[in-house]
Amino acid sequence: MASRFGVELTDAGRIRAGVGKGKGEYESGKCGMKHSEFYKRAIVHLDALVMFMGLRDERFFRELQDNWVDLVGPGEQLAFPTLQGGYEQLILGSALLLGVTYVEAYLGDVLREVFRRKPQILATREKTIPWEKLVRARSYKRVLGIIIDAELSEFTRLAIDRMVGYFERRFKLEAPDQESMNMVTEASLVRNVIAHNGAVVGAELARHNVRFREGGQLRLEVSQIHEYGLAGRSVLQRLDEQLMNKYLSD
Repeated sequence: MASRFGVELTDAGRIRAGVGKGKGEYESGKCGMKHSEFYKRAIVHLDALVMFMGLRDERFFRELQDNWVDLVGPGEQLAFPTLQGGYEQLILGSALLLGVTYVEAYLGDVLREVFRRKPQILATREKTIPWEKLVRARSYKRVLGIIIDAELSEFTRLAIDRMVGYFERRFKLEAPDQESMNMVTEASLVRNVIAHNGAVVGAELARHNVRFREGGQLRLEVSQIHEYGLAGRSVLQRLDEQLMNKYLSD
């Protein structure tokens, strides 16, 4: 049974995942390689989008509309989505938004954990933190939390390619393969177009990939999101394996 977010559900109940240029296979809830809990959680979330994307058929919405009255308030009706592009594009766009969010969530969560376990790394950069916060902290653990929060506040404002670049520079990690990184960057730019520009292609996305025409209406394909999903898995796996070896193994 084929999926469309980077995995294939096999008859044996296993999950076959494309990673980079090769293929890996693992059982649900198990991994052959040692990975962080943050990585495993991200993969579970990405797997869940397989089922979510299956709802792109309008028949599923009609079933919800007719029978799942508990989804809306008393006396209300679940209205059919009328955004430009239709119902299928709405579901595919929502899946993409969630997928990019899960990748970004992994990057922020694993960064916090590295700092929590190796706080000496934070000494390599100076932060301006109000004295009032430090005075009220009352404990080393709380002070450390404030410093980490300040670092994460800056990190989460970065574009996704710069987030990954942060790990490469700060922790001396090898970069993910360029093809996968380009796809993840594109997925993030597409996410921004959907969320903030009414799915109208902007200049930045058009510059990133010439197949997108500036000012044109974005239209997603299932195979396109499948490729984004594979790229996201590849990038996360590459980072997580290195972080586990260098910082998170104890």
